[in-house]
Amino acid sequence: LFGGALTFATLVGPFAMYFAPVAAVGTLLAGRAYAAARPGLPRWLAAALLIVSLAPAVPAFQSYGRLLVRSADVDHWTGIQTHRSAVWIAQILAQHGVAGHVATLFPIVVMDVNRVLPEFAAGPFFFRSADAYSAERVAKLRGVGPATLDTLFAVSPPAAIVGGFGPFRFNWNPPMDAALIDYARRAGFVCVVDDWTINRYRNGQVWIRPGGRQPLGVPGGCRG
Repeated sequence: LFGGALTFATLVGPFAMYFAPVAAVGTLLAGRAYAAARPGLPRWLAAALLIVSLAPAVPAFQSYGRLLVRSADVDHWTGIQTHRSAVWIAQILAQHGVAGHVATLFPIVVMDVNRVLPEFAAGPFFFRSADAYSAERVAKLRGVGPATLDTLFAVSPPAAIVGGFGPFRFNWNPPMDAALIDYARRAGFVCVVDDWTINRYRNGQVWIRPGGRQPLGVPGGCRG
């Protein structure tokens, strides 16, 4: 029962991380049911029930084993990677002589060292649905969406734009931050990093605002 509940809770839904409470509650309920039923069951039946319930969990336990081995490598820890990425982006800004906030739908990879506007604090979750509201409503909520990017950046242009990560198991067409990358191109930003990988997020890009020291960017910008 424990193994079955654990397997079900891990695999349910497209985004297992959102079901962490389900895993905890399911495991507790399964354990309680087993404890209540065990005194009235013959030993052979209890053993058979345990084997049957654990069998589906074998692949999950194997994956946990791989994750355990991977967790021993400090360089793979998300906190370490995100902090290093933030420091790295700050170094890029200093190298190219620009200063200011970084616009991104992935604030976790920049905010340890770099400034991020409150409008981007929700990451992709508000941005991807902001066009369902009026521009006035978006501004009142201190958010930003594809239709309000130019207005926000007219007042506070970013020093850099970080985006382009993917592909994800769930595919957005166009990508969630396509409007950010489009703004970078229209505003003359220079792509200085392409195909950046962090913690399995791939194909990241860093665009630098023009006007600083001459950057050594990717000629013609990043890939499409």
